[in-house]
Amino acid sequence: MYAAILRWIISNNDTMMQGLSELLFDQYEITYDPEHYRIRCNGHIINLAAQSFLFPTDSEALPVENNTYKN
Repeated sequence: MYAAILRWIISNNDTMMQGLSELLFDQYEITYDPEHYRIRCNGHIINLAAQSFLFPTDSEALPVENNTYKN
């Protein structure tokens, strides 16, 4: 059930951001990319931050000589 609610919230958020983009362009001729600047929910932001901290890619990993852990 949580997944269904989450999909509904995400869908409404995307719809709102698309409407904002159209409103800004129609009234002020401001180009706004709703996909690039969409607002994420706090839980999703925290999840993305935690995943990037816990599971960095190899290119983002610290070199061995910078590792502060010593045996």
